[in-house]
Amino acid sequence: MSIAVQESLLDFGDEAAPGAVRPERVPLRSAAWIDVQRGWLAGSAPLFARLAEAVPWRAERRRMYDRTVDVPRLLCFYDERATLPEPALDACRDALNAHYEGELGEPFVTAGLCFLPGRQGQRRLAR
Repeated sequence: MSIAVQESLLDFGDEAAPGAVRPERVPLRSAAWIDVQRGWLAGSAPLFARLAEAVPWRAERRRMYDRTVDVPRLLCFYDERATLPEPALDACRDALNAHYEGELGEPFVTAGLCFLPGRQGQRRLAR
């Protein structure tokens, strides 16, 4: 199976590795926030291409209001006992744990991956 992937114009390097975790915190409502970390993963384009090919993606359907619909992305979940499909993902998890351990009080132990291929990719992956 081959998947066409548009790579980033701003990503440098072939070796996937996280940089320093220095997110910009954007406040939301009700004491919620989102942390935005731009460009922290070098080599993301080759990593993404490998993940697109190697991960056992699955399609899901979900009940929404009065009907069941296709989820518009492919998914894969790794629980705490599962081995992540790429060592770079372990390095990312470890970097995030080091940054957030004091704030969250517990480590990240699972990973959920989402993939939104083009229409051609969805047809090939669905077979």
